[in-house]
Amino acid sequence: NRQGLRHQCTQDTREDVIYTIMQWATNEDSLPICWLNGPAGFGKSAIVQTVAERLAVRGTLAASFFFLRGAGLRTEFKRVLTTLAYHMTISIPAAKSVIQEALQRDPALPNYSIQDQFQQLIIAPVLKLIGQNHPKVVVIDALDECSEAKSIQAFINLLVSLSSNDSCPLRFLLASRGEDHIQNVFGGPDAKSVTKTLELEQFNSVDDIHTFMKSSFANFHNQHSRVFQGVSEQWPSSEQLTELTNKSSGVFIFAATVVSFITEEKGSPQQKLEQVLTAHTGLDPLYSQVLNAASWHGDLNKVLAVIILLHEQLSIAALSDLIEIRVMDIVSCLLEIQSIVKIPVTNDGIVQLNHASLQDFLLDKKRSKEYHIQAPFYHAIIFKHCLTRMTQ
Repeated sequence: NRQGLRHQCTQDTREDVIYTIMQWATNEDSLPICWLNGPAGFGKSAIVQTVAERLAVRGTLAASFFFLRGAGLRTEFKRVLTTLAYHMTISIPAAKSVIQEALQRDPALPNYSIQDQFQQLIIAPVLKLIGQNHPKVVVIDALDECSEAKSIQAFINLLVSLSSNDSCPLRFLLASRGEDHIQNVFGGPDAKSVTKTLELEQFNSVDDIHTFMKSSFANFHNQHSRVFQGVSEQWPSSEQLTELTNKSSGVFIFAATVVSFITEEKGSPQQKLEQVLTAHTGLDPLYSQVLNAASWHGDLNKVLAVIILLHEQLSIAALSDLIEIRVMDIVSCLLEIQSIVKIPVTNDGIVQLNHASLQDFLLDKKRSKEYHIQAPFYHAIIFKHCLTRMTQ
C-alpha cells in the first residue's frame, strides 16, 4: 500500500470506476491487461488501493506494488519483480517452493534482465499450478512515478508480448498518468489488442467529490462542536458545498487539499472557507493560499526546499541532522503547511508531500512566483550539508 499517504476511496465514492475494474478482474473473458490512466490529482491511487483491498478480500489479489516518487527504492524498478514474487509466496503458498528453488539455484537472479526475472519468479511458479484455483490479479500503481522510464516501457512491452501469446496466466491492473513514454507503448496495435483502457476523466466525479467533502466537513463539525457554537449544523451550506465542488473541476486532490486546509487546527475554519470560496479555481491558487497563510521565514523555505529536492525522503530526525535545524523548529515549520504535507506521528517517520503536484508547482517560477524554490541554489546548500556530515 501507499503507507497511509494515499488512502482508499471514501465510502460510496468512485463506485462506477471501481465496479468496472472489479468486473474486468473477475470476468473470465476479460483482456489480460487493464490500464487506468488520468491526470495528476484525479484519485487514481485511492481507486487502485481500494480495488487491491477488495481483491484481497475476495482472494483474487496475487501481488501488488505501489511506486512513490521521492521514496527511495520505491521510485526504482529493480525491486518490483522481487516484491511481486514475495507477495505471491503469501497469496499463493503453493508457489513459494518454486520461487525459493529459483533463488537458491541462482542467487544472482534479482540482477538479471526484466524478462528473465519475470519468467522465473512470476510466470514459472504460476504455470506449475495449472488447473488449480489461485489469485490471478497483479496490481501496480503509479508507473509514472518510477524514475526509470525505459524499464517501465520494457516491462509493459513484456506484458503485452506474453499476453499476445497467451503465455501469461496472470492479469495486470496498471495505473499511471498518460506520460509520453507510457502512452507510446499502450498506443501500439499489439498493446491495444490485449489492453482494456480506462480513462478516469471519462468517469463523472462531481457527485463523488461532493459526497467526499460533505462527509469530511460533517465529521469535522461533529468533532469540534465548541468551534461551531451558533453555526448551522449543515456547514458548509449546500450552496457553498456546490461551489467548492464546482471549483474542484473533477480533481480529487483539490478537494482533499481544501478539506485539509479548512479543517487544520490553525485559524478560523469559517474564515478559511471564505478565502477558498473567493479564490480562483485550481490547485495553484490553493497552494499559494496555504503558503501565504504560513509564517514564512528562512527555515520554512529551506525545509520545504530540501524535502522536495532530495532523491529519498527523510525523517524529521534525519532532516534535522542533515540541515542543522532543531527538530522542534522543523516540526514548527511543517505545522505551518500541514494541509499540503504529511507530518509523521514520530520524529523517526518520513516527511512526505501530500501530492507530487506540489513539487511541480514550487519548481516552476511562473506558477509559484514568490514561493518559487530555486533548485540550483538549494542543491548547493544540500551538497554543503552532505560534505559536512561526511567529514564529521
